Amino acid sequence: MRKSLFFIFLTATLAVLSAQNAPNAGQTVWYKQTAVVDQNKNRSNGDNTGQFICFTKSGCYDSNKEGYSVGNGFLEYKGLENNIHVYYGETYWGKGSYFFNNDFSRLNIRTETGITYVYEKTAAPTSAVTSAKIYKRPEPVANTSPVYTPPPVTTYTPPPSSPSTSGGSNTIDNRCRSCKGTGRCNACNGNYVLGNCTYCDGYGKTVYGRGANAKYETCVVCKGSGKNYCPICYNPGGLTHRPGKCQVCKGKGIID
Repeated sequence: MRKSLFFIFLTATLAVLSAQNAPNAGQTVWYKQTAVVDQNKNRSNGDNTGQFICFTKSGCYDSNKEGYSVGNGFLEYKGLENNIHVYYGETYWGKGSYFFNNDFSRLNIRTETGITYVYEKTAAPTSAVTSAKIYKRPEPVANTSPVYTPPPVTTYTPPPSSPSTSGGSNTIDNRCRSCKGTGRCNACNGNYVLGNCTYCDGYGKTVYGRGANAKYETCVVCKGSGKNYCPICYNPGGLTHRPGKCQVCKGKGIID
């Protein structure tokens, strides 16, 4: 048992050391796309565009020629497997892996859709100032929820009806007019998680800094949650924090 625990500890330690000692830290290299291999292993010519890859002590990312991130994401160094350097993380195409051969002269970018983009290390053209493929994210929005003004609650006067069988009085409809009696938020219909944060693509972090000093920091829009929440009913810490619930009737569906 003690031997097994030692082996687990040693494996974890080596993994950490591997991540801390990724090769080429501080270097920025130009790679040109020479081929594309689709999901059926069909090979076609690449578009000859290039990417600057900046290497850090813990991974790499797409950059401009000065080593500043272009915002495509960060890939963590996973180690050397069969003389292939493996990196995994966020890419221009979404989640994926960068596979470099032993001397880093060749790069295969493997996406989660099964497409492989083949790149070769070469001298950057004098006109190249940044990577050709840059994911265009929406502009960050203010990290404040809009002020919600509920519709006025008015007394509902039902049309004349025949007396009820219970006691002869008219039926009074006190359903909430905001949610029509469902009790759900009328903005998101109860589904307060609207999807992934559009600024960080659901990762919860973004790359800041340059070159070997680049690091991940918590996304300023989603505060690290990676999610985009309904601005009406999801307001942590606020007086109206009732996720998915109507804010007028507090989720009851009726007005007392």
